[in-house]
Amino acid sequence: MKMPVFRHKFSEPLLEAMREFASIHRYDDLETFKEKFLEWKLDHKHLIDGELDRLQSQGYNDDINDKIFRSVRYYFRKQCIKGTRSSTTQDTTNDNVEKKTYTKMPKSLLQHIDEYISSRLDKKPSELYREYVDEWERHEGDTLLAYTNIDETRLKKTFKNRHYRWVCQSKSNIKSETKSN
Repeated sequence: MKMPVFRHKFSEPLLEAMREFASIHRYDDLETFKEKFLEWKLDHKHLIDGELDRLQSQGYNDDINDKIFRSVRYYFRKQCIKGTRSSTTQDTTNDNVEKKTYTKMPKSLLQHIDEYISSRLDKKPSELYREYVDEWERHEGDTLLAYTNIDETRLKKTFKNRHYRWVCQSKSNIKSETKSN
């Protein structure tokens, strides 16, 4: 059984080229950035075409140029800008912030989430989370948030990360089964 992929990742050679481009053009305005991006795409056509073939073989059907542009403009460029801050600025801002107390997720809840996810790996994590919350409320008669006393963003993130771990684990199991045959 082939598992659907919901997080399509770029290959390392393309990522490196994207980081370099973002670093060079991190302070460009949007119009200049777009112009330079078009030039960069032409210079790296061989990398992009290879990446397009690889991602399409994994089931990615969207526009790869848009995916690359958004990654460079809104992720890698901001990552470069954050990395250029001086360490003294970061030290002074961290002194004034109080640390939040960390509340652990109950193990019983994590086990329940794992059991729920393990038999439903073919669905998108966002859909599966919504179904899980609805099913919890039907069976328990109370909201999941009230039971856990944890904010919804953290609960949703935990659920999606556990889904991702299950998908990765099942992929590695499939690979090992095919190697042994």
